[in-house]
Amino acid sequence: MGGERTHACWVTVVLVCSVAFFINCQPSEPFLSKYLQEDKNITETQLDELVWPIDTYATLGVILPIAFLSEQVGYGGVVLVSLLCREATRVILIYSQGVTWMAITQGTYAIATVGNSVLLSYAYKQLPASWYMVASLLFYASYYLGNVIGSATGQLLVEHASFPLHRLFYLSWGFTSTGLIFFLFSLSRWYGIGRKRKLLSREDESEGNIVLEDEDESEMAIMKEKQNGVASKGKHKGFVTELLKMTWKERVAQLTGLYAPRQVVLWSLWWVFSYGANIIFGNYFQTFIYNEYDGENKKIQFGWIECGIEVASVFGNVVQLGKASSYASLPFTPLIMSLLLLVPAILIQFRFGGADGTIAPAVTILCAIKCVYSGSMSLATASIGKAIVGGRFVLVFLLNSFVSLALVSIVSAVASSLHANTSTFITIMAGFTGGAVLVLIPCTLWFGTTEKKSPVPHQYVVAYSEEELNSTHQRESHVDNDDYDDNLCAMDGDTTPLLI
Repeated sequence: MGGERTHACWVTVVLVCSVAFFINCQPSEPFLSKYLQEDKNITETQLDELVWPIDTYATLGVILPIAFLSEQVGYGGVVLVSLLCREATRVILIYSQGVTWMAITQGTYAIATVGNSVLLSYAYKQLPASWYMVASLLFYASYYLGNVIGSATGQLLVEHASFPLHRLFYLSWGFTSTGLIFFLFSLSRWYGIGRKRKLLSREDESEGNIVLEDEDESEMAIMKEKQNGVASKGKHKGFVTELLKMTWKERVAQLTGLYAPRQVVLWSLWWVFSYGANIIFGNYFQTFIYNEYDGENKKIQFGWIECGIEVASVFGNVVQLGKASSYASLPFTPLIMSLLLLVPAILIQFRFGGADGTIAPAVTILCAIKCVYSGSMSLATASIGKAIVGGRFVLVFLLNSFVSLALVSIVSAVASSLHANTSTFITIMAGFTGGAVLVLIPCTLWFGTTEKKSPVPHQYVVAYSEEELNSTHQRESHVDNDDYDDNLCAMDGDTTPLLI
């Protein structure tokens, strides 16, 4: 039975990682600005003022609704909508014209990217906690590997095959659709397993046996059962529905209770500052290289630079396989990862090489930044996931991202009003990483002097059933020896994956 369960867990991980790989394998991505200007006749000013800003505003607008919607209706349906938004983005980019339509693509793509956190959480729902770390590391490695393959493919086709830009976007659409197909297969498998187990449970009940169904059964099956008006004993109702029944005091207690465990607090603090630093990094690193290293005269190949940075992101995850579980849950790990991120963020301020020198030192430092960040994000998601009360993964992940994005937006707005240049924003990026260190030092010392595990008061989780609380405490106390069954992926002591 253990071998069957282990196989089922690996199938889940492979399917979700395949989705992550294909949706981010976009050969057209390094050439988006050039395509919009040359093929769609959008000016640089229109892009800067009317198109690119929509992404930030749209993400801020949809991130909280998606978080609560996911907890209300289930993760699978929300992931499906986000993938359909990716499809819509590709269709609009290929077949539509005009600034308005190009701005709309930023809105649809914002929904799609927010869906990435829901996709990983969708995998968590099907796995025991002992698999969260390997699932996170492989998920992010697959996601960044998709960009490596996509960027390299696009650069090679343009350089050596004189491939028209618009055809690259058809190629990207094909990869996106492949990711959608993998997810539909995963969704049908999840639904099928849940339905099969439900039927077996009912057969046992009809014979007079008392059977306790697993609380993490297929969410799609649960949704279908609710639509048919069948009450499910031991299953929680929609999260938003439960919140609406509470008083304001109970709602606050419900949400703050999610952040009671030590791991959630420390890694969320890391998330708020480091995620913000990564946003600034992604927005400005190309312009920084172009301006500081005489990009116009040297004809810097940004496709290969982006490819190298993504390779570093893959390495940051793969190198931790087999080791991460031994240190991810330690109280000082978020602080150490923040310090590791701060070092290259400071070094890049010195512009090693300069306009007259080689660009290699700067690219190496940028790769180090992305390597540490991507690897740390895997540690953060897995560690928070194991500690979250009631399995509200998406809610905590997206609340952290929302706070970080809001903070970045405020700082960026102030900096822009003061006419800050690209170099200033790179300095702000270092400031965010430094902020994480300053906040985590006292918090780490505080938790280091208290109990190893922060108990979660039961009054903070009034929306959860007894089965959910038991499942949560089981995840916290039996991380390396899970014995509960979730879609045939439960683990006995000898079936923990060797990679974690």
